[in-house]
Amino acid sequence: MSGDGIVPTTSAPAAAAIAQDTPCRKCGYNLRGLSVEGRCPECGTSVGFSLQGDLLRYCDPNWVDALRRGVKCIIAAVVLGIFGVVAGIALGVGAGNAGIGFAVGGGAVVVAMIVAAVGWWMLTQPDPSGLGEDQYGTPRKIIRVAQVVGLAHVALVGLTATITVDDATLLALQAVSVVAIVVSAVGIFAECSYLERIARRIPDEKLSSRAHFLMWALGVSYAGSQLMSTAANLSGSRRPTQGFVCFNAILNLFMLVFLIMFLLMLEKIGKRFKEQATAARQTWAAVPFQALTPPATGTPLV
Repeated sequence: MSGDGIVPTTSAPAAAAIAQDTPCRKCGYNLRGLSVEGRCPECGTSVGFSLQGDLLRYCDPNWVDALRRGVKCIIAAVVLGIFGVVAGIALGVGAGNAGIGFAVGGGAVVVAMIVAAVGWWMLTQPDPSGLGEDQYGTPRKIIRVAQVVGLAHVALVGLTATITVDDATLLALQAVSVVAIVVSAVGIFAECSYLERIARRIPDEKLSSRAHFLMWALGVSYAGSQLMSTAANLSGSRRPTQGFVCFNAILNLFMLVFLIMFLLMLEKIGKRFKEQATAARQTWAAVPFQALTPPATGTPLV
């Protein structure tokens, strides 16, 4: 106490302001200049949530959940396609009518491709904060283009199967098929590249390394297999050599193995996304950051 009876007081230090460009984790608003204890003026999210780095456990839990649902759709699509083809073969053999089997199997594959495209669309939703776009924004967009091209190609093949075309039109359609195959191969590279980078935000270096390996293994084997099959179709009445057939069979076998590895990797990533979504929801519900000005009741803003 001082000589005049006045007790000196010390005011609490003002909360520091953000000195660099920092996107809001929920809406992407630039929080530069705002108090670290304040709120985003756009969506009301506590500023502190956006200062924790780019790990998924600190992201908007709704976005992380969307990634998980996307993975589930893709896996479901693969299962649907496999069972559809098997059911088609069984029906065709049982009914003694290959046309029925082809219709059932082909229809299941088309539906599976649509479900897979929906899954990839969800899995490639951009982070609302904009984080990660500098690392995998381009692969994310390529994946979406590849899905659209794949569906368009399937529709074109289905259309040409029902009509008769002349040689010039057939040649043009074959050229379009080659382009679609190339786009699909690029899409596989983009899918693995995207998963490689987003796995680092879990973080899981083992999954990231597996995605990097499959980017080359699955991408190259798929492109080679499809292009060799196309070359065989373009050869017309000329019968492929035995060496060509054997090499193509081996390539397809490798592609099947890599595809199974890809599905197992997706399943693991889906589980990790679920864990991160749960952690993110708990983080956001824990309310570790107070707003700058408390309400009149004395309860801190969250």
